[in-house]
Amino acid sequence: MEQKKFWSRFLLLLVPFLVCIIWVTEIKRDFLPYTDQQTRFLVDQVKGTGLYDFFRFVTNFGSTFFYLAFGDMYGDSVGVNVS
Repeated sequence: MEQKKFWSRFLLLLVPFLVCIIWVTEIKRDFLPYTDQQTRFLVDQVKGTGLYDFFRFVTNFGSTFFYLAFGDMYGDSVGVNVS
């Protein structure tokens, strides 16, 4: 039973990990991921609206400049020197 639980959790983590690897590989090859190709026309339609601003904020919230600052603050709070 423990082995079945292990493999189900392992696969639950493996699938999103592989999807991320595929997306990163496509982006590094200057290829737009398939999901972005399908929604590209929507961006032009909502540009300049509150909806666009909200999703732009969410995108920036998960970007590197925020992530590094957040990681540095978290590391300082738990006593890890990340500098």
